[in-house]
Amino acid sequence: MKRLHIAVAGVVLAFVFGCGVVSAQEAGRVYRIGWLFVGSPGYVSPPLEEWAGAGAPFRDSLRDAGYVPGRDLVVDRRHANGDFGQLAMVAEALVASGVDVLVAEGTPPTIALMQATKSIPIVFLGVGFPVEMGIVANLTAPGGNVTGTAITVARQKQWQLLREVTPTVRRAGYLASAANKPADEQYASYRALMLESVNAEAAAANIEPLRMGIFGFSDIEPLFAELARRGDAGVVLSGDLILLDRQSLPSIRQWLPSIVEMAVRHRLPTSCTGDREWAKWGCLVTYAEDWGVHSVVIQIAKVLNGTKPADIPIAQSTGQRLIINYKTAKALNLTIPPAMLARADEVIE
Repeated sequence: MKRLHIAVAGVVLAFVFGCGVVSAQEAGRVYRIGWLFVGSPGYVSPPLEEWAGAGAPFRDSLRDAGYVPGRDLVVDRRHANGDFGQLAMVAEALVASGVDVLVAEGTPPTIALMQATKSIPIVFLGVGFPVEMGIVANLTAPGGNVTGTAITVARQKQWQLLREVTPTVRRAGYLASAANKPADEQYASYRALMLESVNAEAAAANIEPLRMGIFGFSDIEPLFAELARRGDAGVVLSGDLILLDRQSLPSIRQWLPSIVEMAVRHRLPTSCTGDREWAKWGCLVTYAEDWGVHSVVIQIAKVLNGTKPADIPIAQSTGQRLIINYKTAKALNLTIPPAMLARADEVIE
């Protein structure tokens, strides 16, 4: 993995220098990047220099592109404490702080920043269906003050993977909000798009999708118990929780490890998409998305050196990692197909 990171970083560096990005950097200037994400209650983001885990490639790629954290730029990373209702307020405060470029992590933060400013450049990552959502005009010429890296593939695989790892599965539940509240028009359209996508992808895998409406965490256990009663069901869990009501479920991210554990306890095989955390928590099969951090760094570097976001094409993240939790498979008395094990990028023993 270390060799792979060095190789990728070298490609990023060569690409950036080849495009003349670094040479345009103003000597002595310290750039300010504002970063918005949903977060979780009480989370404190460390300084960029101390980012680890999934954040380390972003920091390291910035350095490879000629921007040394603390010397050439600082990142003001703010979040909504897991409450989507706070995103607009946090976005407005971030815009007012005088940053040079904004980074939006996920669809709701992107929408919040777009509503807060039409002038400060925005670079998004982890956004699905950016054209359909009205975030950009098209992938080659985004228009406006927004560009970024789109994710499009991993979500489509999780139903297929569930069927492959457990051929006896005929039904699969997914979580959704039972609340019936008016939603912001853009969120409502995205939710409708996701529901349409869920139905099509489940049908392609010959699995019946079952919407499990919940008001709170305590609703999940009885639903899982009922789902498991016939012995032919699984659970599909996604890192994109737009199907859930943001106001009635502000602490959803805190529940995720418990939700996975609950599924295993009820002997329900799980298929997840998002990041490696799902696999660590016990998800049977995870298709972890590469959010295109290196592409985002290239886009940020271009913006800092004067290129308008409208002229920077949307990058497509196509890298995913198949992770199998063998401990969970044993707990469920499942035999992972040899072909699946052979192509897995990681197996958690």
